[in-house]
Amino acid sequence: MSSSIDRRAADLLLSVIETPDAVISGSVLDGYYGQISLVLKGAGILQPKDPSRAAVSLVDHEDEPVNLIWSPEHRAYGYFSPSAGWVNVPGNQLATYRVNFSMLLKQLFERLDFSPRTGPVELVPDLLWEIGDARLPGRSKRTSVWIGRRLGDPTIWRSFMDAARKRPAPGLRVVLSFTPGNRLPTDVHLGHTLIAVRDVADHNGLAVVPDLLAARVAA
Repeated sequence: MSSSIDRRAADLLLSVIETPDAVISGSVLDGYYGQISLVLKGAGILQPKDPSRAAVSLVDHEDEPVNLIWSPEHRAYGYFSPSAGWVNVPGNQLATYRVNFSMLLKQLFERLDFSPRTGPVELVPDLLWEIGDARLPGRSKRTSVWIGRRLGDPTIWRSFMDAARKRPAPGLRVVLSFTPGNRLPTDVHLGHTLIAVRDVADHNGLAVVPDLLAARVAA
């Protein structure tokens, strides 16, 4: 992933990925994360989804959300503040931003050697993908690689287990998880090794490092 995506941006992105719809409001993104939001939007990882009708108060209590209404007079969405009167909310803060998983997965695995190099296959819609067979340092055979999010949710975990049963691991399958390792179940299906993305990404973003992944598999 681009070197401009530093650890703070990566941590925010991982948090957004773990939300049910993988979205974050523009008001929260721009109001609290400033430069980080510009990095993620500039990289194409977060893209506008649809308008939001809530925002963070710009003048009263900065940590409290407010509902927005349309003002014909001001021809803009906003809210009424007891201290400042009518407050227009900038258009960029009305949007919600969603993780672009196609772009994310492409950049996440750019350092790994897959053969054949094909696009990810969605196994559970929006939650679990098959990436392909990767050649890892120190291993003679290629290793099957999947990646999933929200695997700490019991319902989603069952969906992952169902997919694993339907597609048995060819000896070994590495399942990378956007969910932190301490929140993952331990009843992993035979032949599957779960590894948190945080544990095998470099320190300047989210690109998976082949040597780190190989060492984790060996351990």
